[in-house]
This record gives sequence, C-alpha cells and structure tokens, in this order.
Amino acid sequence: EPGATLAEELAHNPDIKKTIESEERIKNLFDIALKLEGLARHSSTHAAGLVITETPVYEYAPLFRASSGELATQYEMEAIEKIGLLKVDILGLKTLAVIEDTLKLIKERKGIEIKNFPLDDKKTYQLLSRGDSLGVFQLESSGMRKLLKDIEPQNFEDIIAILALYRPGPMKSGMVSEYIRRKKDPTCITYDHPILEPILKGTYGVILYQEQVMEIAHKLAGFTMGQADELRRSMGKKDTEAMEEKRDLFIEGAKKKGVSEPVARKIFEQIAKFAGYGFNKSHSTGYALISYQTAFLKANYPLEFMVSLLNSEIGDFDKIAEYIDECERMNIWILPPDICESGERFKIFSNDILFGLSAIKNVGEGAIKSIIETREKGPFTSFFNFCERVNLRTVNKKVIESLVKAGAFDYLEVPRSQLFALIDEAIEYGSRMQKKKDEGEMEIFSTDKNSITLTSNNKGIINSLPEWSETRLLSYEKEMLGVYLTGHPLKRYTSIIQVFSNVSISELEDVEENIPVCIGGLLTEIKRTSSRKGERMAFGEIEDTTGKVKILFYPRVYEAYSGLIRKGGMIFVKGRLEKREGMTVIVDEVANLNTAKDRFLSRVEIDIKLPLPDEKLERLKQLFIKNKGSCPLYLNLIKDGNKKVKVKAGTYTINPDIDFLEELKIILGETSFHLF
Repeated sequence: EPGATLAEELAHNPDIKKTIESEERIKNLFDIALKLEGLARHSSTHAAGLVITETPVYEYAPLFRASSGELATQYEMEAIEKIGLLKVDILGLKTLAVIEDTLKLIKERKGIEIKNFPLDDKKTYQLLSRGDSLGVFQLESSGMRKLLKDIEPQNFEDIIAILALYRPGPMKSGMVSEYIRRKKDPTCITYDHPILEPILKGTYGVILYQEQVMEIAHKLAGFTMGQADELRRSMGKKDTEAMEEKRDLFIEGAKKKGVSEPVARKIFEQIAKFAGYGFNKSHSTGYALISYQTAFLKANYPLEFMVSLLNSEIGDFDKIAEYIDECERMNIWILPPDICESGERFKIFSNDILFGLSAIKNVGEGAIKSIIETREKGPFTSFFNFCERVNLRTVNKKVIESLVKAGAFDYLEVPRSQLFALIDEAIEYGSRMQKKKDEGEMEIFSTDKNSITLTSNNKGIINSLPEWSETRLLSYEKEMLGVYLTGHPLKRYTSIIQVFSNVSISELEDVEENIPVCIGGLLTEIKRTSSRKGERMAFGEIEDTTGKVKILFYPRVYEAYSGLIRKGGMIFVKGRLEKREGMTVIVDEVANLNTAKDRFLSRVEIDIKLPLPDEKLERLKQLFIKNKGSCPLYLNLIKDGNKKVKVKAGTYTINPDIDFLEELKIILGETSFHLF
C-alpha cells in the first residue's frame, strides 16, 4: 500500500512474509531494510528557513556546517517547532524588483509617484476578468487565466480567493465550481447555521481558509484560540488522527452553544474534508497584494511594466519570447537591437520597446560597456568605423558575429550576409588602425559610411552576395535573441497547424496526463541514441508559435518515421502527454506537411461568395484540375452575406497540399477554406 511502512506491509501482506521466510538471504536483506527505514539519507538545508532564538542557537540544538559553509541545525523543521523555537521562511521575489523598476520609469517618464495602489481600480479588474494576466504575479499560467475568466474578480477579496482555490485539492474536490456557482447566483448560497454567515459571507458560504475554520471552532464550538490553532495546524499537516481527536470536543462544544448534534457533525465533516486542501488566508493575501499591484501596473502603465518585466527575465529565452508575444498582443512593438541606440537592457523608445544588448547571446558586460562608452563620443558611421573604435579585446569576433546575426547593424542598410563576410577584414582593419593610433601615427582620411567599399579587397564578391534567405535570417535571430523578432518560419503554416493539431503547445499544461494530443511545429532539437537493447531511438524538442515541448521517439516509432525526423523540419506528432518530470509527448505517429493531409484529413470545404467573377471561377477550376487527388471537396455557396448552401464538387477530388492552399488564399482570401 502507498505510504505503508515495511512493518505494516509485513503484517498485512502474507506473500511478503512467505517470501522472507523462504530464503535466508532475503530475510537478512529485509532485517537491514527495517533498520534503515526512516533514517535521513543525507543532510540538506531549507532554501529560506531561518531559526530565531532568544540566546545562541547552540544552547537549543546541535549544529553542523552545510555544504556552502553556513551554520545549520541538525534538527529538521518539525523538531525545531516541537522544542519551541521560531522558524521563519524569508523568500526573495524578483517581482518586487519589477514593481520597483516600473515605478521608477513611471516617475521618470510621467512625473507620477505611486506610493499607494488603489484596490478598487476598474481597469485592473477588467484586465484580470479578461484573463490578460501574463506577467502578473501568480496569475499567469493558462489554467489560472481560465479561472480568472470564469470567476471574473470584482474586488480584492476575489483575488485572495482565486489564489487559494487554484490548487490541486480544491480543483479536484469540486470546490472551485461550487464557489463560481454561488458567486454568479447568490440564491445558491446557504449556511448550515446562522453563526456561519458572518464568517463565510466573503467566500459565498464556502469554507476556503484555515482562519475561517479557526473562527468557526471558536464561535460555534467554544474552542479557545489556542485549541482552534491546534485544529488549524492539524489541517495544515493533513493530520487526520489529530483531527479525529478534536471531533468529540467540537460536537460537545457546539451543543453547549445550542447547535443540534446533526448540524454540528455535518459542519465538522465539512471541516474534516477541508483539511485536505485548507489554505492560509494571510499567506494568500500577501501574494494577492503583489498580484494586484502587478496587474494594476500592467493595466494602467503597460509600456513601463512590460519593459521592466522583460528586463527581469534577461537570460531566460523562453520567458523573453513569451513576453514579447504578449507585447505584440498589447500593440507594443519590440524593436530589434540597434548598435547606435540600444542600451544594456530593454528600454522604452518612443512608444515602443528597444531590444537590450545584454539579451543578445554572447554579448557580455565588457563588450556592452565598450560599445556604449565609444558611441557617446559620436555615432558609428560604418561597420569599419565601429571596429576601428571599440575595444576589440572585449568586442571580439564572436561578439560582432552575434551582433550582425541579431540585426544590430541593420541601420547601415547593408545586407547582413555582406556584413558577416566582412567581419575578419573589418577586425583586421580596426586592429591596424588602433595600433597606428597607439604608436602616434595619424590617418589622412577618417573612416566614413563608404569605408566598406573603399577598404574591402573583395568588394566585387562581397557586394554581390545576396541577403540570407528568410529561413536563415530568422534562424540566426532565434539563435541570438531567443525569439523570432522580424517574422516567424511557421507564420505561413499557422492555419494548417491549427487544423491538424488538437492543442497548441502553450495549452499542454492544462491537458491531463496520458491524454492523446496532436501538435505541429518545428523540430528544433533532436538527439539520437540507443535503447538498452541497442535499438535506435531519439528525443528532442518541437516548437510552435506559442512555446516548445520535449518529445520522445521510442525505437518502434523512430524506425517507422526516421525519414521525417530531421532538425529544422516542420512536422506533426501524435502521441500521449507525460508529466512525470516536466512535460514530454511520447510520440506514436509522425507526419510532415505533405503526409499530414493523408493521415489526418477527411475533406476540404471552400467558401465561395456569390456572385463570383468569371476570372476567379476559371482560376479556381484550373487549380482543382492541377491538384487532382483523393480528398473529397465541398463548396459552401454563400449568397447575401449569410445564406449558405453546401454542395459536393461533383467529380472533383483534390490534393490539398501547401501550394494548393496558398493559391486558394490568393484567389478567395485567407479564411476561404476549412479542413476536416
């Protein structure tokens, strides 16, 4: 049984007892296991726990040196509490730095100093009710955003409740749906006894907080506050045995207050059930205040808030990408890095946000310092002028390559491919010029914007280089910035992905484990390996426009689809979701853009608004003839804006590949077809 000790299992499981008695070796092993069970396997320290004592702590508990050299008690936290010492958790939150940075920006840009946040701001509650809470402390997961839309918070108490509700216990118990039902329809609110109404009114009659349980025990059953706190502690530790001990005391105390025994028993049963997921309101309130403050800043000062949020996540490419997408949704443009304008961090530029240099891969603090200090003496007039003036020991070849790939020199209006080809020569020129300067020599002509053509020995070859393909440009952007900033390689396939996928990657966290999923995207990482039996298998990552997730190809699947499993390829995978250690899709089936239609598609429907010009009708007919296939085709004939008649397109069956769908968009519009 889960949670049973070895001794308990031995007493209740005859098979184990029989096995132990059958062989001396197994008996010895079990005897050793009995002695080891429950012993500490290693020493570790609490991440944020501090013990506070009146006199030196060694007078109360034995000490030891932890792995980093800090003093720690040998007693673990439960023992510390039992001997009467105070243990407190002191946690750091980078969200507080986000709030502080945002307030500074508001003061600098608008002259407004915010010292107190009004807790009745309509724009804040509207933002939360829409679920637009990405970047808001504790409220940004997709599940939490859904809960916000369901509850539609109207006051601060609602936010406190939401943070207490969004946990596995309340979600599985049905408490969340009951809370929403009562909030939406006050006629559903009932109280088992009048004493409960003032205690539970703020949560619509639902027992939600440990403090409410303490107050019920005190006012309904006559518990002292000390006894009520013991009840709370029993709940917090999920101590069902201690809860049972309090049952008779609660019922007898309630009877003395004039509460009937059946009602007292019913209320205690509710409390006992609540013990599995009770939450501390003071804890929830503290978090809710920070949640509200971040939501207030996002709703009222979105530009200042988002730039502070981005700066808090420098180094985390996934978070940066997520918040850049959110900026775009909020109509805030994220401008590519610019060697002449970008600062070390993201910064506000007019009504947009300019990418920070420190968020570019391989560009370190020393290089940034040299670039900023140098340009303060005058702008960089050319690529060669840049290499001549900066410190080439810190702004080395790797840094310059990263800056070019990231688009930081695009203001020169020279293709990135040509700048990249010039890097070695520009660095050599810059080193030579700096050496001459150090030796006291002077150049008659200073570098200017034409230096590229004047200096390059290979100007004909380099000037004829075409710009990198869009795929390569975007790939380099992704590599250096962690995001596709000027476009996305999946953009043209968005409608196809939506049709063949039953979930986007960002929505996977709300999908239950082992549920079948189908997702489409780029295979950005792939590593081939062998199973214990020596069979080939692989694991990697797939990415769509909303996020990325790990995927695993076991030998059978890898053997069947190895031809489609290529890094950078656009694929669809069907499989089941596993959440044991993070999220992984265990793949059962793979398809690419051309084979997905055969595996997943049953028919194509095309919307045709009548009357259709003869020229478009002829183009449509030729498109059908050119793309003959086996997929059934239906036409939705639309007249007067909304009257629709569906007809099968006679003998036409088609091959709805990407080229066909793209041509269809050109003829009839972006949303003219539906794939089933």
